[in-house]
Amino acid sequence: MKDGPGTLLGGSSLVVEAKGVPHPNAATVFLNWYLSRPGQEIYSTVWGIPSRRADVKVSTVPAYTIPQPGVTYLDQYREDWYLNVRPKLQQDIVAALGGR
Repeated sequence: MKDGPGTLLGGSSLVVEAKGVPHPNAATVFLNWYLSRPGQEIYSTVWGIPSRRADVKVSTVPAYTIPQPGVTYLDQYREDWYLNVRPKLQQDIVAALGGR
């Protein structure tokens, strides 16, 4: 919306290493590749979301999801937002809908 703050997508992936793996250095090798430009290009292409890497540009990622310089974005993933702001907004929405 033109009159509201921008908003960004939240994280959608998680990388964990299993305990007691036979090749513990394999996780380091994988993460180095995953965070590299080629790894992030594949990630962005598959998920259709922008990489945090500025040098990764994927044509299939919708332009409206790419952060723009100079825009103040609404951070809905801060602890304060999630614990304090969000519940109040939910209450306001329910009240505006007649308490349903």
